[in-house]
Amino acid sequence: MGHLVRFSSPGTVDVVEVEDPSPGPGEVLLETAYSGISPGTELTAYRGTNPYLASEWDPARKLFVPGGATKTYPIDA
Repeated sequence: MGHLVRFSSPGTVDVVEVEDPSPGPGEVLLETAYSGISPGTELTAYRGTNPYLASEWDPARKLFVPGGATKTYPIDA
């Protein structure tokens, strides 16, 4: 069994058990020894300020624009 960090809602973090995937042909399964929460994506998920929660990415203009959220809680990191 593996573990992952799940942001259930802004300010709520859980560590949940997940099934280890079975590697397919040409793939390997690695075990992570250490990890951390970055001040970027994970912290915005924790705070509820991730721009994907309230807008959508416009690849042509390379910026977030008003629109439907493209991510919702829970967010697995």
